[in-house]
Formats: sequence, structure tokens, C-alpha cells
Amino acid sequence: MNDLKAAVAHLEAMAQNAIGAAADADMPEQQKTALWAEYKELDTALTALRSHVPDTGLKGCWHCRNIEAHHIEYVTAVKAKGGTPMNMPVDCPYHYCPACGRKLEVEG
Repeated sequence: MNDLKAAVAHLEAMAQNAIGAAADADMPEQQKTALWAEYKELDTALTALRSHVPDTGLKGCWHCRNIEAHHIEYVTAVKAKGGTPMNMPVDCPYHYCPACGRKLEVEG
């Protein structure tokens, strides 16, 4: 089941990247149209995958429940795959859980 959740998280990140790239005002309209089509295809795939993730009654995994419980808004440092610490160039807001991919609840 973790593989399925990881696939959902990966596709959600890809969808967010497509939308973010399409928001670039200097991008040619043809490229924006292609990114929008990619987003819609990713959204269709996400809908299908999410239907196979069982509902445990809990919202998200322990990681994202703690992000929300402690009102963590952003990260300022991360570790690279090899464990090397990296500082973020800007505060990186949490919109999705990095562990399970669930969209986080934003207060405000």
C-alpha cells in the first residue's frame, strides 16, 4: 500500500508542477495548452489511484497529522537523498504531505 500512496504523492507533485509551469506568463499558449492537458490526464489518474487507497478513518499519515497538529507552515532546510543537508533558497511551504501526498489543511 505504501507504493500506491507514493505513486499518488508523485502524481500530485507532477500535477502541481504542470499547473505552476502553465501559470508562467511568458510561456507560449501552445505550451500552456499542452501542460493543461497533462494536468487533466494526471488528475484522471489520481482519481483512479485514490479509489484504491483504503480509508482508515484517519486523515493522512502520522507525518502530515503532526505537521497540521503543530501548525508547521514551511521548511527552511532539507536533506538530499544521500543525507547531505541543504538550505532552502526561500521558505518552502507545505501544501502536500511529503510522506503520503495528502493535501494539507491550511488555516486562515
